Amino acid sequence: MVSLPPVQSPPVHLCGRKLEASRHTCCFFNGRDEEYSVMAPFVKEGLDQGEQVVQIVGRSVLEDHDERLSRAGVRVEEPRTSGQYNVVTSEDAYLQGGHFDVDRTLKTLESLLHARREAGYPQLRVTGNMEWALQPEAGGTERLLEYESRVNLVSAQHRDPFVCFYDIHQFDAPTLMDVMRSHPAVIIGGVYHENPFYVTPERMLTEIRARPSRVRR
Repeated sequence: MVSLPPVQSPPVHLCGRKLEASRHTCCFFNGRDEEYSVMAPFVKEGLDQGEQVVQIVGRSVLEDHDERLSRAGVRVEEPRTSGQYNVVTSEDAYLQGGHFDVDRTLKTLESLLHARREAGYPQLRVTGNMEWALQPEAGGTERLLEYESRVNLVSAQHRDPFVCFYDIHQFDAPTLMDVMRSHPAVIIGGVYHENPFYVTPERMLTEIRARPSRVRR
């Protein structure tokens, strides 16, 4: 039997940096202009390279989301029709049935990865604005951190890049610090960094389970 060479994933750039091993990135942003200055080039590169892109945004900002991508030169009409580009609301992605279920959400992510392979796309790019986690239905900080940590286990099995977006004005400082520690790469002030403070999923999950619950009221 002839051995075929492994299929190479298309290159991925964030803030001018080519991603290597780390494919789960957290972007801390200061205002929506900064958020889209990172997001739009990432989405455009993926679409231009024939990849599939899934974006998760709050239902209340869907119209603004499309307008901002359009102003940045990202054309999504044709890719949306073909299935190459999809927008899912945070409510549908994370809060199905009115609450956040970590296992269910991770299974959904795995199903997206399987579907993109079945459809023949060379790679899947996923972005998620994480403000949904501020809602009481999210179940508290520990559930968010468990999810972010376990996404690293999914990321370790795939080359597909995931970027989570956090507004620094919406989350408290302890949560932002923990979120940083759960990502192997971070973007701060529009600059990409391999994260020296990254904590492995095994260690982070042990730490989370030892903490008192921090459910928001």
